[in-house]
Amino acid sequence: MRSRSGLFQGRYLFHLHTVATDGALAVEDYFRFAREAQYQHLIFLEHIRTCPLYDVDAFAAAVREAAARYSVRASVGFEAKVLPDNTLDISAAHFRMADVIGIAEHGFRGGPDQLVHALECCFARYSQESGPAELVWVHPGLGFQKKGVLEKEHGRYASLLQRAQEQGILIESNLRYGLCKSAIYNSLPADAKVIGLDCHTMNDLTSKVCC
Repeated sequence: MRSRSGLFQGRYLFHLHTVATDGALAVEDYFRFAREAQYQHLIFLEHIRTCPLYDVDAFAAAVREAAARYSVRASVGFEAKVLPDNTLDISAAHFRMADVIGIAEHGFRGGPDQLVHALECCFARYSQESGPAELVWVHPGLGFQKKGVLEKEHGRYASLLQRAQEQGILIESNLRYGLCKSAIYNSLPADAKVIGLDCHTMNDLTSKVCC
């Protein structure tokens, strides 16, 4: 089981997307907002693939440069999709450079049985990998929801939430999709859960409250 890093403490904003991928906000916009709204920590979670279409090193450098300039703590993270071969769509180098990795299943190509197996394999494999301080299962259950089977698969979904928690993987309460309303989620210890904005626009920042 992975030990807690203390990454999600204080007033934080987590799961932030930028113009590097499908967000409408630049890195600088988040830091201005954090300073004005008195948030202590920005935790970016930019989309990534094994062969990304943007300069990942430049993105990470921009986050760290702005953190120093605004005196706001910041962490660089990536949202990586679960693949049918039971791996995450991220290179080993980018996995190791991240402060946090979001495990995302909403684009999974395969049926519910394959999805459950792939998630179980990813939880087991990446919880043992050296690299990011934290792993988070982001918008958990969204893959089941998009396939229209979340209610039908509730038992296995609940088991996956428990499995992730047991292996030290944090569970995101995603404010965009409103997932994680099950009794099993509510029964998880407080330090196993984090709040994620899944932020793409300024309206996402101003209309939702995080921590």
